[in-house]
Amino acid sequence: MKSLGLDIGTTSISAIVIDSQTGDVIECKNIPNDTDIVLKDTWEKLQDPDLIFQKAKVLVDELLEKIPDILCIGLTGQMHGILYLDQDSQAVSPLYTWQDGRGELLRKGKISYSNYASEETGYKMYTGYGIVTHFYNIEHGLVPDGVRYISTISDYVGIKLTKAQTPIMHASNAAALGAYDILNEKIDDNALRKLKIEPSIIPEIVSGCVRIGKYQGRSVFCAIGDNQSSFLGSVRDPEKNILVNIGTGSQISIYNNELIDLDSIKSAHSDSIEIRPFMEKDYLFVGASLCGGYAY
Repeated sequence: MKSLGLDIGTTSISAIVIDSQTGDVIECKNIPNDTDIVLKDTWEKLQDPDLIFQKAKVLVDELLEKIPDILCIGLTGQMHGILYLDQDSQAVSPLYTWQDGRGELLRKGKISYSNYASEETGYKMYTGYGIVTHFYNIEHGLVPDGVRYISTISDYVGIKLTKAQTPIMHASNAAALGAYDILNEKIDDNALRKLKIEPSIIPEIVSGCVRIGKYQGRSVFCAIGDNQSSFLGSVRDPEKNILVNIGTGSQISIYNNELIDLDSIKSAHSDSIEIRPFMEKDYLFVGASLCGGYAY
C-alpha cells in the first residue's frame, strides 16, 4: 500500500510517498514555505494559512496525479503555533507560528506573558505556545470577531482538504499548545480560565490514528505533532532505540509506554525533560532545545 505524508514546516512544505509495507521511499518533494507576513514589529512571526494550504494542495495534487494508487494521506507540521477559525472552520486570522515572540513581552511592565501564564496555571509555557499567544491576544483585543476554535496549521490543512465542518486535534498537537494535563489527556480547563480563556475554544482532542475524511477518494488522517511524526517514521523498534533530531531546534526522544513516577508529575514538564503524548496511551520523553531560528 502506498501512503502520502505531508509536513507543513515553518520554512518548507514537504511531501513523501512510501510503500507502507516495506518502508521504501517512492517519491519525495519539497517546496519553500514563503508565506511570511511582514509586519513592523520584529517579534511577530506570522504566516498566511490559506496560502500555505494552496501550496500544500498543489504538492499533494502533483503526487496523486503521478502516483494514482496512493491510498491514504497523513499530516504533520510545525507545533505550538495557532490560527483562529470561525464556526465554519475557516481561518479568520494569520498563523501565529511557534517563533512568535509576543510571549516574551512584559505584561503590565512586570513579567513576561509566558512566565505569567506559567505561574498562574502551574504549567511551564514558553513564547510561541498557542495558549500564551491566545492569552496575549485576549488582553490586547487582538482576537478576531466570530472566533469559534483555535487550530494548528496542519489541522487546518486537513480541514481544507476534507471540507470537514468541525475540527479535531490530536493529543500530540494539543499538548504543544500548553497547559496540557497529561494524566487526564486534555488541556486543563481550570488553567485556561485563570488566563481568561474559554475552554470551548479548544477542539475535541483525540488519540491514535483518526480518519477525518477523504480527499480525491483517499482517506485523510488527523495531523500529529512533528516530533511524534519524525519518531514514528524513523524508529523501527521504539522500545530499543532513541531518536536524535538536529534542525532549527534539537531534540532527543525516548519512547515509553507508561508514565514514570506519576505522583510527582503535574504538568508533564521538568527542568530537563518534557513528557509528550505519542500515539495512544504511550509517550515520548523529550529533551528539546528550541532556539527559534536565532542560531542563524
